[in-house]
Amino acid sequence: MDVTHVPEFGKQKYIHVIIDTFSGFIVATPQTGEATKHVIAHCLKCFSILGIPKVIKTDNGLGYTSQTFQKFRAKFTIQHKTGIPYNPQGQGIVERAHGTLKVQIEKIKKGELYPRSPSNIINHALFIINF
Repeated sequence: MDVTHVPEFGKQKYIHVIIDTFSGFIVATPQTGEATKHVIAHCLKCFSILGIPKVIKTDNGLGYTSQTFQKFRAKFTIQHKTGIPYNPQGQGIVERAHGTLKVQIEKIKKGELYPRSPSNIINHALFIINF
C-alpha cells in the first residue's frame, strides 16, 4: 500500500494504491491527503472489494505508522509490515503499479469518454489494468 500524486486532480491529488500480491489486482482511490483518516478510508474501500487481508506492507509514512492506524488494523487482526526507510525498492510492486496507473491516467485524460472527475478517470484506468 502506498500513495502517489497526480497534481492535475486538484484537491484529490493523493491517489492511494493497494495491490493484492496474489492476484495482482489493483485498487486505487483519490483522497484529499495522506493522513491516517485518508489511509483508513482507502483501506475500507479496498476491504469491500478484496476482503480483509492477513498482512499489509507499507512504507514508514506517518499515515501508516500512527497509533490510530495501528488500532484500526488491530481491529481486523491484520499484520503490518513496513519497509526499510528511504528504500523504495522494498515497495517495488506498488511503485511499479504507480507508473502503470499514471500512464493509463494520461491516456484517458486525452480522450473524451467520461467526465473528467478523478474518480471516473481512476476507475477507467483500473478497469483497463485489471481486466
